[in-house]
Amino acid sequence: MAMSQKKYNFTPILAAKWLLNLYKDMANTKNATIREIIIDRCLSDRHGRYSVRDLMEACNRRLEEEKMDLITSTTTIRLDLNNMETHYGVHIVSEKVGRNIFYRYARRGESIFHMQLKENELQLLNQTMQLLSRFEGVPHFEWLEEINSRLSSQFLMNPANQKPVVAFDENPYVEGMKYYRAVYSAIVKKQVLEIKYQSFKKPEPFTYTIHPYFLKQYNNRWFLFGWYEDWNEITNIPLDRITDLKHVSRPYRENKDVDFNQFFREIIGVSFPKGAELTEIHLWVDRQQWPYIKTKPLHASQRVVQENEDGSAEIAIEVIPNFELESRILAQGMHMKVLSPEIFRERIHAQVKQALWNYESEIKPLL
Repeated sequence: MAMSQKKYNFTPILAAKWLLNLYKDMANTKNATIREIIIDRCLSDRHGRYSVRDLMEACNRRLEEEKMDLITSTTTIRLDLNNMETHYGVHIVSEKVGRNIFYRYARRGESIFHMQLKENELQLLNQTMQLLSRFEGVPHFEWLEEINSRLSSQFLMNPANQKPVVAFDENPYVEGMKYYRAVYSAIVKKQVLEIKYQSFKKPEPFTYTIHPYFLKQYNNRWFLFGWYEDWNEITNIPLDRITDLKHVSRPYRENKDVDFNQFFREIIGVSFPKGAELTEIHLWVDRQQWPYIKTKPLHASQRVVQENEDGSAEIAIEVIPNFELESRILAQGMHMKVLSPEIFRERIHAQVKQALWNYESEIKPLL
């Protein structure tokens, strides 16, 4: 059965349906939503007749346009019809003509997109929008602001009456975020960047020529990883230390060396000290802190060597020692102690002694 090929338009109801489905089932949302849009249009067509196979063919035409998986069984359409009646309260009637059964809405003008959302759905939608709003300002997510404003207008959602139930540990005031969009774009477009970097240790900025590969957030800061030409190796630059950047016209060096899905598995944080190697580190944790470290491991490699009768424990992690690991251990204070290797134990010991010295004396620090 032929039908109009015009693209479906944005409506607040459609946006709401999409967002609610996104919250519930990320994997199948788009395919299912497109099917419901096409089936709804067919059932609303008073001048056409649509069997289950006609509906499947209509859906597949659109799915093919969207380069998505096609429907291979009419059972999928029958389940869609049942779901539409159950979820939206529409009334779908069947009419047998000869050996064929055709479907339509019982009332003229009926549509799943004319249904009002229930109060619990409005609350869920509002919370979903608050969660997704974290991505506002990130390239390719500009549509969030438009959807948010249209939904607020359509459903009269009052943010003052909707208390958030999800919070994220982030700092919206961190410096350098103004460069995020340009850096992200350069990675996607494979453009070389010339970056002015202001070190905490030097008065004048330093210029890097970087082939950008990857952005990672750690401890509320964003870091750019890329190939630094002068060192002929991958380095990282915190965005909050960038003072200026521009594109430079030169061949882009493709990333063929590093799988960033694996890159960070051997460290805590983002630092890769030169010459450092993967090391097995043994730590003692006292009885007070052990339940926390047990349920929230320091690193994915953490394993229990032994649990002691006094409630303390010895654990081992296999990581590359770096600044972030030292900070995590020092943050545990008296509750954690490095057992081995000796060179790392002495490094932590020296920092603990320095901290004690800072409290006991006004003498210039040893380190």
